[in-house]
Amino acid sequence: MSEGDAPARIAVKFIKDEPSETDFFGSHSRVSSAIADVIGEDNGINVVGLLGPWGSGKSTVVNQIQKKLGTTCDNIHFFSYDAWLYQNDPPRRSFLEALIQDLAHNALSDEGQWQDRLADLSGRSEETVTETSRKLSLTGKWIIGSLALVPIGTVVLGRALDPKNIADAPWMMMGGIALTIAPVIMAALFYLSWRPWRQSWFKGYFKSVFWTRHRDKYAKQSIFALLTNQSVERAEKKTKISPEPSVTEFRTVFRDVLKSLRAKRERLVIVIDNLDRLAESEAVELWATIRSLFLGSELNGPQRAELTLPSIILPIDEGSVQRMFRASGHGNEASDLARSFLDKTFDVSFYINDPVMSDWRAFLKEKLEQAFGDAATDERVYWTTKLVEEYAASGTTMGRVTPRSLVKVVNAVGVLVKQWDDGSINFLSMVFFALY
Repeated sequence: MSEGDAPARIAVKFIKDEPSETDFFGSHSRVSSAIADVIGEDNGINVVGLLGPWGSGKSTVVNQIQKKLGTTCDNIHFFSYDAWLYQNDPPRRSFLEALIQDLAHNALSDEGQWQDRLADLSGRSEETVTETSRKLSLTGKWIIGSLALVPIGTVVLGRALDPKNIADAPWMMMGGIALTIAPVIMAALFYLSWRPWRQSWFKGYFKSVFWTRHRDKYAKQSIFALLTNQSVERAEKKTKISPEPSVTEFRTVFRDVLKSLRAKRERLVIVIDNLDRLAESEAVELWATIRSLFLGSELNGPQRAELTLPSIILPIDEGSVQRMFRASGHGNEASDLARSFLDKTFDVSFYINDPVMSDWRAFLKEKLEQAFGDAATDERVYWTTKLVEEYAASGTTMGRVTPRSLVKVVNAVGVLVKQWDDGSINFLSMVFFALY
Protein backbone atom coordinates (compact mmCIF):
# COMPACT_ATOMS: atom_id res chain seq x y z
CA MET A 1 0.00 0.00 0.00
CA SER A 2 2.48 2.52 -1.21
CA GLU A 3 1.23 6.00 -2.04
CA GLY A 4 4.46 7.91 -2.46
CA ASP A 5 3.53 10.82 -0.21
CA ALA A 6 5.57 13.97 -0.53
CA PRO A 7 6.24 15.83 2.72
CA ALA A 8 3.92 18.74 1.92
CA ARG A 9 1.42 20.54 4.07
CA ILE A 10 -2.23 19.67 3.43
CA ALA A 11 -4.92 22.32 3.69
CA VAL A 12 -8.02 21.04 5.50
CA LYS A 13 -11.62 22.22 5.11
CA PHE A 14 -13.91 20.56 7.63
CA ILE A 15 -17.33 19.45 6.41
CA LYS A 16 -20.48 20.60 8.17
CA ASP A 17 -22.95 17.94 9.19
CA GLU A 18 -25.88 19.31 7.20
CA PRO A 19 -28.31 17.92 4.62
CA SER A 20 -26.70 17.41 1.24
CA GLU A 21 -28.05 19.23 -1.80
CA THR A 22 -26.88 16.42 -4.11
CA ASP A 23 -28.53 13.00 -4.11
CA PHE A 24 -25.61 10.58 -4.43
CA PHE A 25 -27.71 7.60 -3.54
CA GLY A 26 -30.66 7.82 -5.94
CA SER A 27 -33.04 6.35 -3.39
CA HIS A 28 -33.34 9.74 -1.67
CA SER A 29 -34.91 11.30 -4.77
CA ARG A 30 -37.27 8.36 -5.23
CA VAL A 31 -38.48 8.55 -1.63
CA SER A 32 -38.85 12.34 -1.64
CA SER A 33 -40.78 12.30 -4.94
CA ALA A 34 -43.16 9.64 -3.62
CA ILE A 35 -43.85 11.53 -0.37
CA ALA A 36 -44.32 14.82 -2.24
CA ASP A 37 -46.89 13.11 -4.49
CA VAL A 38 -48.78 11.67 -1.49
CA ILE A 39 -48.98 15.08 0.20
CA GLY A 40 -49.76 16.96 -3.00
CA GLU A 41 -52.67 14.66 -3.83
CA ASP A 42 -54.37 15.58 -0.52
CA ASN A 43 -56.01 12.17 -0.19
CA GLY A 44 -56.50 12.19 3.59
CA ILE A 45 -53.02 10.98 4.51
CA ASN A 46 -52.14 12.98 7.63
CA VAL A 47 -49.07 11.35 9.19
CA VAL A 48 -46.19 10.16 7.00
CA GLY A 49 -43.36 8.19 8.57
CA LEU A 50 -39.85 8.58 7.15
CA LEU A 51 -37.88 5.72 8.67
CA GLY A 52 -34.15 5.32 8.50
CA PRO A 53 -31.13 4.96 10.81
CA TRP A 54 -29.35 7.94 12.28
CA GLY A 55 -27.34 9.69 9.57
CA SER A 56 -29.03 7.92 6.65
CA GLY A 57 -30.07 11.18 4.96
CA LYS A 58 -33.57 11.77 6.32
CA SER A 59 -32.99 15.54 6.51
CA THR A 60 -31.80 15.50 2.89
CA VAL A 61 -35.04 13.79 1.87
CA VAL A 62 -37.09 16.37 3.82
CA ASN A 63 -35.32 19.23 2.01
CA GLN A 64 -36.04 17.56 -1.33
CA ILE A 65 -39.73 17.17 -0.40
CA GLN A 66 -39.94 20.88 0.43
CA LYS A 67 -38.38 21.85 -2.91
CA LYS A 68 -40.66 19.52 -4.89
CA LEU A 69 -43.82 20.77 -3.15
CA GLY A 70 -42.66 24.36 -3.67
CA THR A 71 -42.55 23.83 -7.42
CA THR A 72 -45.72 21.74 -7.80
CA CYS A 73 -48.11 23.22 -5.19
CA ASP A 74 -48.77 26.92 -4.64
CA ASN A 75 -50.90 26.67 -1.51
CA ILE A 76 -48.64 24.62 0.79
CA HIS A 77 -46.66 26.08 3.67
CA PHE A 78 -43.78 23.99 5.00
CA PHE A 79 -43.04 24.27 8.74
CA SER A 80 -40.09 22.40 10.25
CA TYR A 81 -40.01 21.96 14.04
CA ASP A 82 -36.63 20.94 15.47
CA ALA A 83 -37.50 18.88 18.56
CA TRP A 84 -33.87 18.79 19.66
CA LEU A 85 -33.62 22.60 19.65
CA TYR A 86 -36.60 22.93 22.03
CA GLN A 87 -35.85 19.89 24.17
CA ASN A 88 -35.74 21.88 27.44
CA ASP A 89 -39.12 23.57 26.86
CA PRO A 90 -42.61 22.20 27.49
CA PRO A 91 -43.39 20.45 24.17
CA ARG A 92 -46.95 21.60 23.50
CA ARG A 93 -46.30 25.24 24.33
CA SER A 94 -42.97 25.45 22.46
CA PHE A 95 -44.55 23.82 19.40
CA LEU A 96 -47.38 26.37 19.34
CA GLU A 97 -45.01 29.31 19.83
CA ALA A 98 -42.66 28.13 17.07
CA LEU A 99 -45.56 27.51 14.66
CA ILE A 100 -47.17 30.92 15.24
CA GLN A 101 -43.84 32.73 14.93
CA ASP A 102 -43.15 30.91 11.66
CA LEU A 103 -46.58 31.79 10.25
CA ALA A 104 -46.16 35.43 11.27
CA HIS A 105 -42.70 35.55 9.70
CA ASN A 106 -44.20 34.32 6.42
CA ALA A 107 -47.11 36.82 6.59
CA LEU A 108 -49.66 34.01 7.05
CA SER A 109 -50.78 35.17 10.47
CA ASP A 110 -50.53 38.14 12.82
CA GLU A 111 -48.41 37.15 15.80
CA GLY A 112 -50.01 39.88 17.90
CA GLN A 113 -53.45 38.27 17.74
CA TRP A 114 -52.08 35.13 19.44
CA GLN A 115 -50.03 36.77 22.20
CA ASP A 116 -52.82 36.73 24.79
CA ARG A 117 -53.64 33.10 24.00
CA LEU A 118 -49.99 32.05 24.30
CA ALA A 119 -49.49 34.05 27.49
CA ASP A 120 -52.53 32.37 29.01
CA LEU A 121 -51.30 28.92 28.00
CA SER A 122 -47.83 29.57 29.40
CA GLY A 123 -49.04 30.96 32.75
CA ARG A 124 -47.47 34.36 32.13
CA SER A 125 -50.75 36.26 32.07
CA GLU A 126 -50.77 39.64 33.85
CA GLU A 127 -53.60 42.17 33.98
CA THR A 128 -53.13 45.85 34.91
CA VAL A 129 -56.14 47.71 36.33
CA THR A 130 -56.10 51.53 36.40
CA GLU A 131 -58.31 53.22 38.99
CA THR A 132 -58.98 56.97 38.78
CA SER A 133 -60.15 58.91 41.84
CA ARG A 134 -61.10 62.60 42.09
CA LYS A 135 -60.36 64.96 44.96
CA LEU A 136 -60.30 68.72 45.58
CA SER A 137 -57.19 70.56 44.48
CA LEU A 138 -55.48 73.03 46.82
CA THR A 139 -56.91 76.02 44.94
CA GLY A 140 -60.30 74.33 44.87
CA LYS A 141 -60.33 73.95 48.65
CA TRP A 142 -59.56 77.67 49.19
CA ILE A 143 -61.93 78.96 46.52
CA ILE A 144 -64.81 76.76 47.72
CA GLY A 145 -64.04 77.81 51.30
CA SER A 146 -64.14 81.49 50.30
CA LEU A 147 -67.60 80.99 48.81
CA ALA A 148 -68.89 80.82 52.36
CA LEU A 149 -67.94 84.51 52.69
CA VAL A 150 -70.14 85.60 49.77
CA PRO A 151 -73.48 85.46 51.70
CA ILE A 152 -71.90 87.35 54.57
CA GLY A 153 -70.67 90.00 52.12
CA THR A 154 -74.15 90.48 50.65
CA VAL A 155 -75.61 90.90 54.13
CA VAL A 156 -72.97 93.51 55.00
CA LEU A 157 -73.68 95.36 51.74
CA GLY A 158 -77.38 95.37 52.59
CA ARG A 159 -76.66 96.85 56.02
CA ALA A 160 -74.38 99.49 54.44
CA LEU A 161 -77.32 100.75 52.39
CA ASP A 162 -79.49 101.12 55.52
CA PRO A 163 -79.86 104.86 56.48
CA LYS A 164 -79.43 103.88 60.10
CA ASN A 165 -75.80 102.88 59.38
CA ILE A 166 -74.90 105.97 57.39
CA ALA A 167 -71.93 106.70 59.62
CA ASP A 168 -70.29 103.32 59.04
CA ALA A 169 -71.49 102.90 55.47
CA PRO A 170 -68.08 103.42 53.72
CA TRP A 171 -66.33 100.76 55.81
CA MET A 172 -69.23 98.36 55.60
CA MET A 173 -69.42 98.92 51.84
CA MET A 174 -65.71 98.05 51.33
CA GLY A 175 -65.93 95.04 53.66
CA GLY A 176 -69.09 93.78 52.00
CA ILE A 177 -67.57 94.06 48.53
CA ALA A 178 -64.38 92.29 49.69
CA LEU A 179 -66.36 89.43 51.20
CA THR A 180 -68.62 89.14 48.18
CA ILE A 181 -65.71 88.86 45.73
CA ALA A 182 -63.60 86.70 48.12
CA PRO A 183 -63.39 83.77 45.61
CA VAL A 184 -62.03 86.15 42.95
CA ILE A 185 -59.52 87.60 45.40
CA MET A 186 -58.42 84.08 46.41
CA ALA A 187 -57.91 83.08 42.78
CA ALA A 188 -55.89 86.27 42.14
CA LEU A 189 -53.65 85.53 45.14
CA PHE A 190 -52.93 82.04 43.88
CA TYR A 191 -52.31 83.41 40.40
CA LEU A 192 -49.73 85.87 41.72
CA SER A 193 -48.07 83.28 43.94
CA TRP A 194 -47.59 80.99 40.94
CA ARG A 195 -45.68 83.61 38.89
CA PRO A 196 -41.98 82.84 38.20
CA TRP A 197 -40.77 85.82 40.24
CA ARG A 198 -37.18 84.68 40.73
CA GLN A 199 -36.70 83.63 37.12
CA SER A 200 -38.01 86.86 35.59
CA TRP A 201 -36.52 89.42 37.97
CA PHE A 202 -37.33 93.05 37.09
CA LYS A 203 -37.52 93.36 33.30
CA GLY A 204 -39.15 89.97 33.00
CA TYR A 205 -42.29 91.20 34.71
CA PHE A 206 -43.26 93.07 31.58
CA LYS A 207 -43.00 90.03 29.30
CA SER A 208 -46.10 88.04 28.36
CA VAL A 209 -44.51 84.73 29.36
CA PHE A 210 -44.35 85.92 32.98
CA TRP A 211 -48.13 86.26 33.09
CA THR A 212 -49.03 83.20 31.01
CA ARG A 213 -46.68 80.52 32.35
CA HIS A 214 -46.71 79.20 35.92
CA ARG A 215 -43.68 78.26 37.99
CA ASP A 216 -42.25 74.81 37.25
CA LYS A 217 -43.88 73.34 40.33
CA TYR A 218 -47.34 74.35 39.07
CA ALA A 219 -46.66 74.11 35.32
CA LYS A 220 -49.30 71.43 34.71
CA GLN A 221 -51.94 72.79 37.11
CA SER A 222 -54.83 75.16 36.59
CA ILE A 223 -56.05 77.66 39.16
CA PHE A 224 -59.65 77.17 38.06
CA ALA A 225 -59.49 73.37 38.22
CA LEU A 226 -61.39 72.63 41.41
CA LEU A 227 -60.82 68.87 41.07
CA THR A 228 -57.71 66.82 40.30
CA ASN A 229 -57.57 63.30 38.81
CA GLN A 230 -55.32 60.79 40.51
CA SER A 231 -54.64 57.48 38.72
CA VAL A 232 -53.56 54.41 40.63
CA GLU A 233 -52.33 51.31 38.77
CA ARG A 234 -52.81 47.92 40.35
CA ALA A 235 -51.23 44.88 38.70
CA GLU A 236 -53.12 41.64 39.12
CA LYS A 237 -51.01 38.61 38.21
CA LYS A 238 -52.78 35.46 37.14
CA THR A 239 -50.59 32.40 37.49
CA LYS A 240 -51.73 28.99 36.37
CA ILE A 241 -50.92 25.85 38.30
CA SER A 242 -48.93 24.50 35.34
CA PRO A 243 -47.30 26.48 32.51
CA GLU A 244 -47.95 23.60 30.10
CA PRO A 245 -51.32 23.75 28.33
CA SER A 246 -53.57 20.73 28.60
CA VAL A 247 -54.23 18.56 25.55
CA THR A 248 -57.69 20.12 25.15
CA GLU A 249 -56.31 23.68 25.34
CA PHE A 250 -53.59 22.79 22.88
CA ARG A 251 -56.05 21.34 20.35
CA THR A 252 -58.34 24.35 20.72
CA VAL A 253 -55.62 26.86 19.89
CA PHE A 254 -54.23 24.65 17.16
CA ARG A 255 -57.73 24.36 15.66
CA ASP A 256 -58.00 28.16 15.55
CA VAL A 257 -54.62 28.39 13.83
CA LEU A 258 -55.83 25.92 11.19
CA LYS A 259 -58.99 27.99 10.70
CA SER A 260 -56.91 31.10 10.02
CA LEU A 261 -54.85 29.18 7.45
CA ARG A 262 -57.98 27.81 5.77
CA ALA A 263 -59.20 31.38 5.38
CA LYS A 264 -55.99 32.10 3.45
CA ARG A 265 -56.42 28.88 1.42
CA GLU A 266 -53.13 27.49 2.75
CA ARG A 267 -52.34 23.88 3.60
CA LEU A 268 -49.83 23.17 6.34
CA VAL A 269 -47.08 20.56 6.17
CA ILE A 270 -45.31 20.00 9.49
CA VAL A 271 -41.97 18.26 9.85
CA ILE A 272 -41.03 17.08 13.35
CA ASP A 273 -37.27 16.71 13.01
CA ASN A 274 -34.66 15.20 15.35
CA LEU A 275 -37.20 13.43 17.54
CA ASP A 276 -34.83 10.47 17.78
CA ARG A 277 -32.17 12.69 19.36
CA LEU A 278 -34.27 13.38 22.45
CA ALA A 279 -34.15 11.46 25.69
CA GLU A 280 -36.62 8.57 25.67
CA SER A 281 -39.08 10.18 28.12
CA GLU A 282 -39.06 13.51 26.24
CA ALA A 283 -39.52 11.77 22.90
CA VAL A 284 -42.55 9.85 24.19
CA GLU A 285 -44.11 13.07 25.50
CA LEU A 286 -43.60 14.92 22.22
CA TRP A 287 -44.88 11.93 20.27
CA ALA A 288 -48.07 12.03 22.33
CA THR A 289 -48.36 15.71 21.43
CA ILE A 290 -48.09 14.90 17.73
CA ARG A 291 -50.80 12.24 17.95
CA SER A 292 -53.08 14.62 19.87
CA LEU A 293 -53.22 16.87 16.80
CA PHE A 294 -55.65 14.46 15.15
CA LEU A 295 -57.58 13.14 18.12
CA GLY A 296 -60.57 14.54 19.97
CA SER A 297 -63.89 16.06 18.98
CA GLU A 298 -62.32 19.48 18.36
CA LEU A 299 -60.53 18.22 15.25
CA ASN A 300 -62.60 15.24 14.13
CA GLY A 301 -66.11 16.20 15.21
CA PRO A 302 -68.75 18.32 13.49
CA GLN A 303 -66.27 21.19 13.12
CA ARG A 304 -63.99 19.05 10.93
CA ALA A 305 -65.46 20.64 7.79
CA GLU A 306 -64.15 24.04 8.94
CA LEU A 307 -60.54 22.82 8.99
CA THR A 308 -57.86 21.68 6.59
CA LEU A 309 -55.82 19.23 8.62
CA PRO A 310 -52.06 19.47 8.13
CA SER A 311 -49.82 16.69 6.87
CA ILE A 312 -47.09 15.64 9.29
CA ILE A 313 -43.77 14.17 8.20
CA LEU A 314 -41.91 12.42 10.98
CA PRO A 315 -38.31 11.41 10.18
CA ILE A 316 -37.24 8.88 12.80
CA ASP A 317 -34.96 5.95 13.48
CA GLU A 318 -37.04 2.85 14.15
CA GLY A 319 -34.41 1.72 16.61
CA SER A 320 -34.99 4.83 18.74
CA VAL A 321 -38.67 3.87 19.08
CA GLN A 322 -37.61 0.48 20.38
CA ARG A 323 -35.35 2.21 22.90
CA MET A 324 -38.31 4.29 24.09
CA PHE A 325 -40.28 1.17 24.98
CA ARG A 326 -37.21 -0.52 26.40
CA ALA A 327 -36.64 2.48 28.70
CA SER A 328 -40.27 2.19 29.80
CA GLY A 329 -39.56 -1.30 31.15
CA HIS A 330 -41.01 -3.45 28.37
CA GLY A 331 -37.76 -5.31 27.76
CA ASN A 332 -38.12 -8.14 25.27
CA GLU A 333 -41.45 -6.83 24.02
CA ALA A 334 -39.91 -3.51 22.92
CA SER A 335 -39.47 -4.53 19.28
CA ASP A 336 -43.05 -5.73 18.81
CA LEU A 337 -44.51 -2.76 20.69
CA ALA A 338 -42.45 -0.36 18.60
CA ARG A 339 -43.69 -1.92 15.37
CA SER A 340 -47.30 -1.82 16.55
CA PHE A 341 -46.93 1.75 17.69
CA LEU A 342 -45.47 2.86 14.34
CA ASP A 343 -48.25 1.12 12.44
CA LYS A 344 -50.93 2.88 14.51
CA THR A 345 -49.27 6.30 14.32
CA PHE A 346 -48.37 6.52 10.63
CA ASP A 347 -50.91 6.43 7.83
CA VAL A 348 -48.09 5.43 5.51
CA SER A 349 -44.36 4.77 6.05
CA PHE A 350 -41.39 5.23 3.73
CA TYR A 351 -38.01 3.64 4.34
CA ILE A 352 -34.54 4.93 3.45
CA ASN A 353 -32.49 1.92 2.40
CA ASP A 354 -28.77 1.51 2.86
CA PRO A 355 -26.79 3.03 -0.03
CA VAL A 356 -25.24 0.59 -2.48
CA MET A 357 -21.45 0.44 -2.54
CA SER A 358 -21.01 2.41 -5.77
CA ASP A 359 -23.17 5.24 -4.38
CA TRP A 360 -21.36 5.73 -1.10
CA ARG A 361 -17.97 5.42 -2.80
CA ALA A 362 -18.83 8.42 -4.98
CA PHE A 363 -20.07 10.29 -1.91
CA LEU A 364 -16.86 9.55 0.02
CA LYS A 365 -14.73 10.64 -2.94
CA GLU A 366 -16.52 14.00 -3.13
CA LYS A 367 -16.17 14.62 0.62
CA LEU A 368 -12.44 13.76 0.56
CA GLU A 369 -11.91 16.19 -2.32
CA GLN A 370 -14.00 18.81 -0.53
CA ALA A 371 -11.99 18.43 2.68
CA PHE A 372 -8.45 18.03 1.30
CA GLY A 373 -8.58 19.55 -2.18
CA ASP A 374 -5.74 18.54 -4.49
CA ALA A 375 -4.26 16.42 -1.69
CA ALA A 376 -7.14 13.94 -2.21
CA THR A 377 -5.35 12.13 -5.03
CA ASP A 378 -6.88 9.14 -6.80
CA GLU A 379 -4.51 6.84 -4.93
CA ARG A 380 -5.45 8.23 -1.52
CA VAL A 381 -9.16 8.13 -2.34
CA TYR A 382 -8.90 4.51 -3.53
CA TRP A 383 -7.08 3.21 -0.45
CA THR A 384 -9.24 5.28 1.94
CA THR A 385 -12.32 3.69 0.38
CA LYS A 386 -10.82 0.20 0.79
CA LEU A 387 -10.06 0.88 4.45
CA VAL A 388 -13.62 2.08 5.08
CA GLU A 389 -15.01 -1.04 3.35
CA GLU A 390 -12.91 -3.34 5.52
CA TYR A 391 -13.80 -1.43 8.66
CA ALA A 392 -17.58 -1.54 7.93
CA ALA A 393 -17.40 -5.26 7.07
CA SER A 394 -15.54 -6.13 10.26
CA GLY A 395 -18.64 -5.69 12.40
CA THR A 396 -17.21 -2.74 14.36
CA THR A 397 -19.06 0.20 15.88
CA MET A 398 -19.44 1.88 12.49
CA GLY A 399 -22.05 -0.69 11.47
CA ARG A 400 -24.07 0.59 8.52
CA VAL A 401 -22.43 2.99 6.08
CA THR A 402 -24.41 6.24 6.09
CA PRO A 403 -23.66 9.75 4.78
CA ARG A 404 -23.18 11.01 8.32
CA SER A 405 -20.76 8.22 9.25
CA LEU A 406 -18.66 8.96 6.15
CA VAL A 407 -18.55 12.68 6.93
CA LYS A 408 -17.52 11.81 10.46
CA VAL A 409 -14.60 9.72 9.15
CA VAL A 410 -13.43 12.49 6.81
CA ASN A 411 -13.51 15.08 9.60
CA ALA A 412 -11.66 12.70 11.96
CA VAL A 413 -8.91 12.37 9.37
CA GLY A 414 -8.89 16.16 9.00
CA VAL A 415 -8.29 16.56 12.73
CA LEU A 416 -5.22 14.34 12.51
CA VAL A 417 -3.94 16.11 9.39
CA LYS A 418 -4.24 19.44 11.21
CA GLN A 419 -2.01 18.13 13.99
CA TRP A 420 0.54 16.51 11.64
CA ASP A 421 0.37 18.92 8.72
CA ASP A 422 4.11 18.80 8.03
CA GLY A 423 3.75 15.55 6.07
CA SER A 424 5.82 13.57 8.58
CA ILE A 425 3.04 10.96 8.95
CA ASN A 426 1.60 9.07 6.02
CA PHE A 427 -1.93 10.17 5.04
CA LEU A 428 -3.29 6.62 4.93
CA SER A 429 -1.81 5.93 8.34
CA MET A 430 -3.93 8.75 9.68
CA VAL A 431 -7.01 7.29 7.93
CA PHE A 432 -6.30 3.93 9.59
CA PHE A 433 -5.89 5.60 13.00
CA ALA A 434 -9.13 7.61 12.56
CA LEU A 435 -11.06 4.41 11.81
CA TYR A 436 -9.61 2.11 14.42
